[in-house]
Amino acid sequence: MKEKNLATVLLLTVLISVCGCLDHEAETPVLTTPTSMQTIQPISIPTSTQEDTNIEIVTEVVEDYHKTHTYSAPDLFVCADMAIDVWNMVETQGINAEIVVGNVDNPNADWTEYDHAWVLAETSPDAWLALETTGGYVTYKDNYYTGYFFENPRKFKEYLEFMKEYGAQI
Repeated sequence: MKEKNLATVLLLTVLISVCGCLDHEAETPVLTTPTSMQTIQPISIPTSTQEDTNIEIVTEVVEDYHKTHTYSAPDLFVCADMAIDVWNMVETQGINAEIVVGNVDNPNADWTEYDHAWVLAETSPDAWLALETTGGYVTYKDNYYTGYFFENPRKFKEYLEFMKEYGAQI
């Protein structure tokens, strides 16, 4: 038993001297004790924000959609159809979206010159990200944030019908 106690004291002495808990200046080693208990917070691992998560989701939606959908023929399956599909896919992920009609080559174009449709996804309150549905990518180009906005496909289809009637009258 004495040998076990002696081994324990020797081990503690080695640990204490290695850890710096000995008063090295005294002739006789003196064990110092902490004056108060401390708690150290663990390093926190950064977590993604909801906006980061939403950006990942909508990016994946538009990229995956592009891999499986293409124009089938002029005026048969076009950007309007693709915008409606992607709008639906984004909305079913719980992310607010709008369909936009405009002219990405000329943001100052008159409404009669609007020739393209795409989706804007609200990745966080009042922060929108443009999804180029026919190209299958996210874009930050200013021209994608200008145009007519539709909160749902029904309102967008009403606009398309109006444009069809307008075109027939001209």
